[in-house]
Amino acid sequence: MDAGILGSSNILYSKNKFDYDQLGKKLEELNNTGYSQILCLVVGNLCEIDSDRRSTCSELFSWLEPYQDHIINLERF
Repeated sequence: MDAGILGSSNILYSKNKFDYDQLGKKLEELNNTGYSQILCLVVGNLCEIDSDRRSTCSELFSWLEPYQDHIINLERF
């Protein structure tokens, strides 16, 4: 996420708590950068707070497999 928004996520962390509202704002900022929707969805999923809703690596690979040629060729889709 930080690389996508060219910023830092340090603001999300406080001494004893995590700022979920700031996470939402950072993800929204990523969605407004012009990167592909697929990339933003993957990053958003990786940042999912609820681990039961977060995809596993194998699920992500399966989900991205149809886009493999686009990814390899750096095509926007």
